Amino acid sequence: MKAFPGETVTLGRMMGLIARRWRQILDGQLRPHDLTDATWQPLLELQRHGRPLHPKELAEALLLDKSSMVRILRTLEEKNFITREPDESDRRAFFVRISDAGKARLQEVILMSRVIEEKVTEGSIPRNWRLPARSSVTSLAS
Repeated sequence: MKAFPGETVTLGRMMGLIARRWRQILDGQLRPHDLTDATWQPLLELQRHGRPLHPKELAEALLLDKSSMVRILRTLEEKNFITREPDESDRRAFFVRISDAGKARLQEVILMSRVIEEKVTEGSIPRNWRLPARSSVTSLAS
């Protein structure tokens, strides 16, 4: 990243640029798998929880607004990567469950993303380095 003479690149700007570049790389690699950065995240979240979730729970976990979550879930359902199940305790609500096709696709994408991470971080991050716990990262956003 080039800075103008005398310009100091802030940590926030650098993190924003890195995140955008990561999403561009990932979206390019996800395209053949019929997913995007936005559509694979709910699948990952459903697998991480190991149970069906309400759309509101997914939206909160992914820091998305309700309308964005609805669009993403519609797309995933059209591709048969998720199913909707009625919530027996509230007829107005439903649960989202990852389908077998969604699980299979997610496994492909997880393997692919690990390869990308290794390429991108090669030589810049020690092999034994670990990401912080999810709770410590999400607490920064609140």
